[in-house]
Amino acid sequence: MILIVANENNVLIPSDWDVIFCDTSFEVLQLLKKGMKASILIIDEKAVPLDAYQTINYIKKEIRQDIPAVILCETINSVNDTLTDAAFFIEKPFNESHIPLINKLHKEYNEERKSKPQLYSLDYLKQVSDNNNDFIIETLIIFNSSVEEKIKELKIALIDKDYDKIAQIAHNIKPSFEMLENKNAVNICSLLNHNATEADLPKLVKDLVSEFSEMIIQIKKDFPELNMQ
Repeated sequence: MILIVANENNVLIPSDWDVIFCDTSFEVLQLLKKGMKASILIIDEKAVPLDAYQTINYIKKEIRQDIPAVILCETINSVNDTLTDAAFFIEKPFNESHIPLINKLHKEYNEERKSKPQLYSLDYLKQVSDNNNDFIIETLIIFNSSVEEKIKELKIALIDKDYDKIAQIAHNIKPSFEMLENKNAVNICSLLNHNATEADLPKLVKDLVSEFSEMIIQIKKDFPELNMQ
């Protein structure tokens, strides 16, 4: 899906593109907040009520989506230098010579999504909180601290060969991983709780510890403010 905030008469659209035209930048933000997945944003530099730069910044900081952005500008020399690393710039009007760039960005975005393992997702939290950023931050803080404590207990239970305790802990933390949609961690918890043999336990615990660590690293990378907690 390609989102476009521009005068439709000034944007040449190939017939095979899946496009939604938006009259304002606010309309784009509302669609993204409701969960729409966009592969590219094409936006006029002077979009309203938020201009292109403000819109892209809001998407990254508040909606927490990393969407390739193409800004339509009067001249390349007029662009905002603070955003040159965060967007591609095209001089208006959009024409056939620009189509290969959009196709390339679209292909790269889809390939990256397929190849990059998803350590966590905020879709559920956004849905239940109406995309309330404070709620999401607080939930991530609780996830970090509560699951970290249980992971420590899990390691001790493994050393003590307390298999009932291992199953109990796995059952306890499984919903936390479900909430952030980490399917690998959810599957490991299910195995620890029900199907694992004693011989399987050390590797499963190790894998769960590793999965949790990678999640936290990625979450703190995406939410630098959590590093201050």
